Amino acid sequence: MKKKVIEELEIVRAIAFIFILIQHTIGGYSISPDAPLNNAVILRFIYSISRAGVPIFIFISGLSLCYTYSEGINISRFYKKRLMTIMLPYIFCTLIYIYVFGKKVDNILISLITGNTIYHLWYIGTCIQLYLLFPIILYLLNKLGERSTKFNISFIAIFILINIVLITNKAFIDNWGSQLIFNKPNFHLKEFISISPLFYSLYFLLGYYFSRYLKAFKKYISAFKIYIVLIFIIFLIINYITIMQDKLNINLNAYIINVSRICFNLASVLFLFLLSLYLVKNKKKLTSILKIISHYSFGAYLLHVAVIEVLAGVLYTFYKLKNDYIFPSVTLFILALIFCPIFCHFLSKLPFSKYVFGVSTYRVIQDKFVKSK
Repeated sequence: MKKKVIEELEIVRAIAFIFILIQHTIGGYSISPDAPLNNAVILRFIYSISRAGVPIFIFISGLSLCYTYSEGINISRFYKKRLMTIMLPYIFCTLIYIYVFGKKVDNILISLITGNTIYHLWYIGTCIQLYLLFPIILYLLNKLGERSTKFNISFIAIFILINIVLITNKAFIDNWGSQLIFNKPNFHLKEFISISPLFYSLYFLLGYYFSRYLKAFKKYISAFKIYIVLIFIIFLIINYITIMQDKLNINLNAYIINVSRICFNLASVLFLFLLSLYLVKNKKKLTSILKIISHYSFGAYLLHVAVIEVLAGVLYTFYKLKNDYIFPSVTLFILALIFCPIFCHFLSKLPFSKYVFGVSTYRVIQDKFVKSK
């Protein structure tokens, strides 16, 4: 069955990918102990805005999957599609990092399961676990949706508290969970547990509720836009303070840090959805550019670290890093933002690019639909 594409979600996806680029360019420089204080103040503020990138991607997965399969799921087609368009590009790009960029792994199969070939691929490992469990998750969420509004509100409140406890005690849970499941786990098995989608389940749940009450969410987000902006700013400042702890000589409690982080992530989802509503309505040219970025976001996510490494190699042949961390980090970010979609567009022209690199050629279609499979 065909459903109309959620245009705002495309914009949110593009911004989430931009956040990931910020984390992997500006973020690394911002937390470097060698970064001067005046540089750290600026770069960490930019980095703090981007920290919700992965939770936003999980939210997008929850919304898009639950929206697409709200009226039923053909399990065999679902798994076949993910195998062809997610797993195959993931495997191929993993091999690129190993054999082209010389990333060393102990065991390729284990690296594929844990996503530890290179630092960003852990997220794909999380997604694979999520896809494997999705038919069960969808069944449970549909049962939840059948309950009363009061029950759902109570469930959300309890679920938030559980997530705070889970995230605050993540290291203990990783160790305990791996021992429980694997008895005598090694380092790689602990890594497998550590990338569990359980730690991001709150944002997937939020995506489910958005998919179920999309029109109502759009209405209320627009109606309460001033409050959403204020809440986002408040938690952005708090999040920024937690990142600046070492520079401010303060030591915040772990629960305070995680509560503020979760609140910031949730506020970021609402703020970005509000922003996307505004852009779709008022900024057509910018919206068109963001749709292109969104279209290539999966392939660009897989390959953006390779692009950054190549760009950094070129940059540092002409520039010597001194006391200014702002210029190289911001330059790398801008270049990566330009070259990643362009690179993916060229790759999309190759045969079977959708199954090799996770990209297909972008075409402007006025009324786009998603098809449940």
